[in-house]
This record gives sequence, structure tokens and C-alpha cells, in this order.
Amino acid sequence: MAFWEKYINTQEPKVEVINKRRESPPRVKSPKEDILTSYEKTSSKKIGQGITDSSFVELKDDGKGVFKTKDYQNERAAYLVDRFLGLNLTPPTAIRVLDGEIGSMQEFIPDAMMFYEVERDFTSTEGGYDSFLNKHRTDLMKMWIFDLITGNSDRHGGNFLIQGDILYAIDHGYSMGHDDRDFGKSIYLYNGYCQFFDEQLPQELIESIKNFLERPEEQQILEELLIELFDKKRAVASLKRIKIIGEMLIKNGKIIEPQDNNYINIT
Repeated sequence: MAFWEKYINTQEPKVEVINKRRESPPRVKSPKEDILTSYEKTSSKKIGQGITDSSFVELKDDGKGVFKTKDYQNERAAYLVDRFLGLNLTPPTAIRVLDGEIGSMQEFIPDAMMFYEVERDFTSTEGGYDSFLNKHRTDLMKMWIFDLITGNSDRHGGNFLIQGDILYAIDHGYSMGHDDRDFGKSIYLYNGYCQFFDEQLPQELIESIKNFLERPEEQQILEELLIELFDKKRAVASLKRIKIIGEMLIKNGKIIEPQDNNYINIT
């Protein structure tokens, strides 16, 4: 049992204890996490997208978030991995209690559209999709590596957002060992919306992961935060995935497409 679960469904949930314990380290923390965890709820309504039980929540003083109670640990864990690796694809995501239920609260991105909502505009014009791909190629490459590392098997046009020139990765319920049968044993290389096998990946991406792998103290902090969300086994597997993918990128600058096996053994 995670430490905060004993506070749930009690008469007075110790929200301030839970939220304080769940803070990100200063180097990766977004100030918006404080808004997500501490601002009073003014309204909420259920929303139908995604695999998790989700609600759109308005917070006092104009804060807005998406609150999920199913597989919420995966949402927070994916955000932590994203920030520790310096990818900055995932909106700020924190743990909090609302109306006696614990869940993840993720920043709501205004004026953004899911990719499937704008995809037809790209595909209906000649060269439209290629133009989109070229424009967002760096972020799509980052998202692919992010999905390999987190074991996300549910990346599609409904779970990444486009806001102007910015791409946001959302909905990580099917990540971080959601199935749990193979997460600690192998990495399936064909996860993700786009595949970029044998292509040189952005140097900034490689450097970000390399910097993380050169900082054992940060690896320890991330492992401890993931243990709080899950357990030691899954946390260790998560760090091992980062190391394996990172070492491949540092050595080759790319992910070489496998010829005989779609999996990398990590046991």
C-alpha cells in the first residue's frame, strides 16, 4: 500500500500531506503543480475521451485541469520521466484528492486540439501530412523515444495535442507497465504513433538522456518517486529502460530497426 492510501475515504483526507509528499524535485518541478494540487475546485464535469475516468475541473483563480482516478499513477509517473529526461512533452501532472477520491490532475491546455481533429486538414491537401511531419518532426521523434521508455502502447491521434506550433503528449494510462506482464522483461520497439528507425535522432534529445544517465543522484530521486507510485520492481524496470534506450542513442545516435526480433531483453 502506498503511503497516502490510508488517508483516502476517511472523514478528513490529509490532502496537504499527500500533495506535499508528491512534489517534484526543484530542478524538474513546474510552478503549475502548486496550482493543480492546492487551488480550490469551483466546478467539474465528466469528459468522455481516453481510457481513464476523467473530469474537466475548474479551479479557483482560473486554474484548469483534467482529473483522472483510474491508472492515475501512470499519468504522474510518465510526467516525472518526461521532466527528468528534459523532454517537456507532457503537461504538468500532480497527485491530489478531490471529493474524497485520489487521482492525477494534469494541466488543461487551452486552445489545443487532438491530432485526429486536425489530421484531415493535413491529409486533404497535397503534401499536407508531410508538411506536418516535417514541422513537428523533432517532437514526434522525442515522443517515440518517450513511448519506448515508458512502455506506452496507446499513442494515437486522440492522445497528443497540437496547440499552434507546440505538441503535447497526454493520456498515459497504458504506460509504465499497465499490463505488467512484460514491462520488467523487455522493450517492444514498435510502440508509438510514428516510427523513426534508422534515422538520426535530435542531438538535444540524446544529450538530455545522456545528462540524466550521468547523474546518479537524479536517478535515485526518480526511482524513489516511482516507488511511491508503484513498487520497487516497476521503478527499477523503469530506470533500466531509460538506461538501455539511452545507451543505444549515445552509441548509435538512432534506434536501428531490428531484423529478427521486435524486443530488447532487459532482464
